Amino acid sequence: MGKMHFPGFSVEAVKLLLDRKVSGLGCDTLSVDYGASTDYAVHHLGLGAGLYNLENLADLSKLPESGAFLIVAPIKLEGGSGGPVRVFALLSNTTTASEVGKAGGAGDAR
Repeated sequence: MGKMHFPGFSVEAVKLLLDRKVSGLGCDTLSVDYGASTDYAVHHLGLGAGLYNLENLADLSKLPESGAFLIVAPIKLEGGSGGPVRVFALLSNTTTASEVGKAGGAGDAR
């Protein structure tokens, strides 16, 4: 049977991000683990450390590399392991005008 092929976070990258005290992981692919993963090591490491995962995000390239604050608004579902969210990116006061134009200001990044 075929396997999915898309990039994901490496375990080493997640360990670095944990050291930097991040709250969660976000990506524009189907999973924070790479597509052909069978052990889901990134899921186990991140979720085990209390991180949340945001998958299938759109337009991440429009955000600056730093200086954005995300607001994640989940839909309350009972008994599920995940669900849809709406993600808004707010830019800091130190973001330059050219970065705001690139990022489109605060907006929907779902």
